[in-house]
Amino acid sequence: MLCIVLRTLNVGEMDKRVTLFSRETGRIDATARGCRKVGSPLLAATQLFAFSEISFNRSKDGHYFMTQAEVKQNFPRVTRSADIFTCGSLLLELCERTIVADAPEPRQFALLASALYNLDKGTDPGTVFTFFIFKLLDIQGMRPTLSRCVKCGAPPANKLNISAGGAVCANCAGEKAPGLAFETITKIMKTPSKNMDSIGTVSLDIVKLARKWMPQAVSYMPKSTILFDTTIKKWEARKEA
Repeated sequence: MLCIVLRTLNVGEMDKRVTLFSRETGRIDATARGCRKVGSPLLAATQLFAFSEISFNRSKDGHYFMTQAEVKQNFPRVTRSADIFTCGSLLLELCERTIVADAPEPRQFALLASALYNLDKGTDPGTVFTFFIFKLLDIQGMRPTLSRCVKCGAPPANKLNISAGGAVCANCAGEKAPGLAFETITKIMKTPSKNMDSIGTVSLDIVKLARKWMPQAVSYMPKSTILFDTTIKKWEARKEA
């Protein structure tokens, strides 16, 4: 199965418990025996972010045990930059919190794989995050409504009500949308995940808008959110300098 490592936990002296996003079956929680030994064939495939073809044995009680793995990509650049690592970690955690076992999510798998490939090749992490959030909302059936007021159906003004799910008219409650917000979200909705980098670099205001919209995609905030918010503040300071 094609899998991406979402989370790892050391167990004992040489083993790991690994949470994986499988293209074929959704979430897999597996044990990798002996993977921390030097020279283990499972060593590289049990690192965070690793994208691998993995074989499993499954016990009578349904637990998975990793038996073989061929790493396709380990995204080395993602772990070498603090900003990129923070963004990548948040995307992994968002997936961990939105997928379940025995429920394939091929569109979300492709979205995560494309996001990691783009982070690794140097695409702006704020842009990758923004694309990921709005595509994830779409996959979950919560695509932002921009063509009409989500409150009353009237023509929209340049305002958004995130909790309501989209644009609002001049008379309904909402906040002024950042510049190019409607155009950027529309472009993301029309762009396949594999072409993520074709949308160009989005503004920091749009990144912050995506961050505000993120709680609509998950029931509770990932732990990585705190570090990502700090990263956004750092980007703001650079912009103002």
